[in-house]
Formats: sequence, structure tokens, C-alpha cells
Amino acid sequence: MERLTLIDADSLLYKNIEDLNVYQDRIHEIFEEIINKSDCDFYKIFIEHPKNTTFRKILSKSYKSNRKGKPLPFNYVEIKKHIIETYNPYIAVGAESDDYLISTWFHVKKEYPLTEVIVCANDKDYLTFPVTYMDLYYGRYLEVKNISEKKAKFNFYLQLLMGDNADGMKCLKGVGLKTASKMISNCKTDLDYMKVIWHEYRKRNKSAYLAKKAIRDNYLMLKLRTDLRPCKVFDEVEIE
Repeated sequence: MERLTLIDADSLLYKNIEDLNVYQDRIHEIFEEIINKSDCDFYKIFIEHPKNTTFRKILSKSYKSNRKGKPLPFNYVEIKKHIIETYNPYIAVGAESDDYLISTWFHVKKEYPLTEVIVCANDKDYLTFPVTYMDLYYGRYLEVKNISEKKAKFNFYLQLLMGDNADGMKCLKGVGLKTASKMISNCKTDLDYMKVIWHEYRKRNKSAYLAKKAIRDNYLMLKLRTDLRPCKVFDEVEIE
């Protein structure tokens, strides 16, 4: 069985990078550590175009508005350009790197079901899919977990209730992690979840129309795309 590793490089950029040369070396080291840990045959790095405008920013002015006015980390643009020039990544345009990565994951799982795919990132949005996930968060660096269909479904509907503070997405006022988890603790099917979602959205909106619109809009903002053009050419791991 072949093994493919998909790496979200954008999640590695949000830190102050004062010494550019040192961090270039660290980026290379991280990629090597990921590839060695995953023991993969092929890999692909994903990153957003430096001037990317995503469909979410077009759909909602509030998307990531909590980040406006905050300066990017030192050498953010330079490191992004370095990755693009050095590692031949798949460049995201019009959507985010996680949308293109998960679209590629979806394509490979569908067309090549015997291929094992590992998703490597520091982004909880991937946990709304039944992926094998290698965490790049510094406190859980290189930890691997398998997300079940049941857990992935729970994670997504949880977001649809509580929103995503990291992206400035607020769904239902006053609903945090503890409350949202309790609301859907007994749900098993999509219908069970949607009954709860509908009930809670309807309580907070003046009309059924507004409730439906809020559910639809938040779903489009929160759900990673699986219908984008997937990457079909991967980099082979060189065995020394």
C-alpha cells in the first residue's frame, strides 16, 4: 500500500520569523521530520498564493475581520515566497490551502482507495473529516490521530453551533464549546444534528427564512470544499 502525505504549509507561517535564514533551515527540517514520521512514498505541500483572495472573504465581510489591523509576522511574505520557489507546492487561489488539500484528500480516497493519506497541519478544520491527521501544533507536534466518521461529524456540527473564533466566525450568540457539546451529545445521524441546529437557529432568528439563511451561510463559510481542482501530481520521496 502506498502512502501519501499532504502538508498545509500556511499553518507554519504565523510566528515572528526574525532570522530569515534560520527559519528557512527550520522549515526544511520540519518538512523532513513530517516525511520521515509519516514514512510516506509521496508528498505534496500546499500554500496560499501571496495575494490570494478567497471566496469566504467575498461572501462575508466579517470573515477573519478579527485579524484586520494586526501586522503579519516578520518575514512572513519572504518565507512564503521561499516555500513556493523551493518546494514546488500546490498553490491555492480563490480558496484557502485547506480547501485544496481536503479536495485532494477526497479525490485520492475516492479514486485510489488503497492509498493511505496523511493530512499534516495545525488547523482544527481538518478534524471535521475522517482523516489520519498529523498535528503540527507546537504542543502536539507530530502526534498522529485517526478521526472517525462519527467524530468528524460531531466536530463539524459543533462548529455550526459555536462558530470559529480564530476566523471571526460567530454562529449562535452565547453558545460556546461546553453548551454546544451538550446540545448535540445524543445525536447520531445527520437528521438528529440538523434537528438541533434548526431548533437553536430558529430560536435566535425572527423568521424561518432568516434561520434557514443563517444556517446556509454559516455552512458555506465553515465547511471545507471538496469540489475544487485536486492536485494529481505528487513529489516522490527520495530514499538516501
